Amino acid sequence: CASSKPSLSKDQKKEAAAYQARKKNGFKDPGLEQHRKNCVAQKKKLRHVEDPLAQKKKAAKVQQQKSRKKKKAPKISSPLLDSAAGGLILNENELQKQRKNLRSR
Repeated sequence: CASSKPSLSKDQKKEAAAYQARKKNGFKDPGLEQHRKNCVAQKKKLRHVEDPLAQKKKAAKVQQQKSRKKKKAPKISSPLLDSAAGGLILNENELQKQRKNLRSR
């Protein structure tokens, strides 16, 4: 009666070794863990692509902005021109208004 521990059978030893290996890996399924690693590696290789609807909306918005800019193009107003005199006729107040408009654009 030197040892009070009962001897383990071969099956019990295999089961204990498998349990220790799972415990060492944090009880993670090795097949699932390998699959997860493969998925992460594959995801790194992929190229990011935006949602097609989002791309269409963005393109439409850019097109609208371009058309608005074209509509807002500065035009020479007729009160500033005097074709009879052959040039620009601006008094001091009109000149200040025009300069103010140029700064705000």
